[in-house]
Amino acid sequence: MILAVLLLRLPFVNQAIQGDDVYYLIGANHALIEPMHPKHVDFAFNGKVVSMQGHTHPPFNVWYLGLLLWIFGDVNELAFHLAYLPFSLMAALACFFLARRWSSRPLTATLLFVATPAFVVNGTSFEADLPLLGWWLASIALFVASAEIKSWRLLSACVVTMTFAAMTAYQTALLLPVCAFYLWCFGNRWRPAWIATFTAPLVITLWQLFERLTTQTVPLAALAGNFEKYALQSLHNKVLNAAALTIHLGASVSSFTLGFTLSRIVFPFLVGIALLAFCLWKVRRSKAEERFLAGWVLLYFAASLMLFFAGSARYLLPLAAPLTILLSRIPLPALLSNVAIVGNLAVSLALAFSNYQQWDTYRQIALSMSEQAKTKRVWVNGDWLRFYLESNGALPILEGQAVQPGDVVVSAKLGFPSPFNTGGGMRVPMRDWPVKFSLPFQLIGLDANSAYSTVSMGMEAFGFVFNKPVDVVTAEVIVERRASQSFIKMGSPESDSQIASGFYAIEGGQWRWMSGKGVVLLKRDPKHKQVVIQYALPDALPGRLIEVFAGAKRIGQKQLTGPGGGEFTAELPVFRDAQLTIGISIDRTITPANDQRILGLIVSSVHLQ
Repeated sequence: MILAVLLLRLPFVNQAIQGDDVYYLIGANHALIEPMHPKHVDFAFNGKVVSMQGHTHPPFNVWYLGLLLWIFGDVNELAFHLAYLPFSLMAALACFFLARRWSSRPLTATLLFVATPAFVVNGTSFEADLPLLGWWLASIALFVASAEIKSWRLLSACVVTMTFAAMTAYQTALLLPVCAFYLWCFGNRWRPAWIATFTAPLVITLWQLFERLTTQTVPLAALAGNFEKYALQSLHNKVLNAAALTIHLGASVSSFTLGFTLSRIVFPFLVGIALLAFCLWKVRRSKAEERFLAGWVLLYFAASLMLFFAGSARYLLPLAAPLTILLSRIPLPALLSNVAIVGNLAVSLALAFSNYQQWDTYRQIALSMSEQAKTKRVWVNGDWLRFYLESNGALPILEGQAVQPGDVVVSAKLGFPSPFNTGGGMRVPMRDWPVKFSLPFQLIGLDANSAYSTVSMGMEAFGFVFNKPVDVVTAEVIVERRASQSFIKMGSPESDSQIASGFYAIEGGQWRWMSGKGVVLLKRDPKHKQVVIQYALPDALPGRLIEVFAGAKRIGQKQLTGPGGGEFTAELPVFRDAQLTIGISIDRTITPANDQRILGLIVSSVHLQ
């Protein structure tokens, strides 16, 4: 098993910083400044400045990364990936320990576990998934061993691993029902073991109290506030999350070759439903060990439906081990089991290789922009591009950011770029980088329709796209420009040249969505005395105050009584310049479910009269 894990991990030890790694590294850097409160730091996220106090995980992972930064002085991909290798080994060996107890084919069970896509792919990141999995499985393995022989020494070790697990992820509170269910299934009445089941919830509670007493902030309360603010726990998100998790459950243990033939949505979904029904039957009609394994799967899956919202495959890692052990107990031909292992492993490695290529391309793009960063101010627009560009001196762009002529903006089409203010300048393309893979497998992409990382990108277990880029990265330089028209129709493509920032693409052939603030350029003649804005405010939007600016000066405001449309006129001040920068703002915006845009107002035209 150690050899198998090494063979999976060592080819990817130079994996580039990816996904949410950048946020954990921000916390790790702050841990060197304020080690007891590593997440008390503000950072740029999707174009906004937010606080990390409401992050979805406790601080173990940022502490661990902070320790590595303190040891090595800077991010070192090779050293850091080797430092994360023990978590993969811990998870695999703990699974093997449990499989030896409850399966006649422990090697088959564990190989199927380490061949699952989430274990192979997510084990190459610095996110909290593999540390969580290692501590989780080690805790259950130690708990089972200690309860069987009533060993205080093993139980003490179990309490330590549960403590680390609790400081890694909040969902480790589920160790309480899982371990309690084990004791009930086997009729174990050893009181110390029953008391130990409360370790993870107790540690999480103590951490909340420590934060409350020292900083007046409760992390879980801040997290709940983020859930409410972004409507992450809406019914729509929960339904999509449930469907995606069911697909991932089926895809994690079925041969993907067969899945290609029948459909990457329907077939894994039906397999997932069948596996849940199989576990439910085992809970009701089986021996103690099968009842526990099936109950572990059902408990964690049910909690995942309630706790999570993005439907990511990695959410189900803690139930993969009991599921593969349970399946290994079915008397199937060895050939069929080997086909399942080889099929899953082949697709998992293909996904991991594509993932490596995607993030290495971003790394190479940042390297190619290093010379630009020496002579120009470079902004990065898209969080997934950030780490290497910022390491070379780039700055993260914020929504409405003022970007000056001469600045360079690097944007990723896939990474939810934010609208920004060009200050009257024109965006001139410098270079495009289509991000393409050697293999057609995609975890996430413009046309992938993949729910592997988030259900907002699609509903398939993973993407399978030929000859199309997974992303397009664009570098633009801002140059000065002059307005040629005093009338902008938002439904006209020609309006793009006079829109500075804050407006999205044309919709309905007549109008555009505006974010919290939009800026346009207008040509002014001496006869022009007013600016006129035609707008609409749909029912779902909360904004009630529109303000208009000429340059930095506010020239008018309109209080809205409710949804509707109309025309807003503001008097122009005396300007000698033949070009005006008109800004329009709305006091409140929304971010709809499964839409990363910030929506404030619909605008159909802006003109001078």
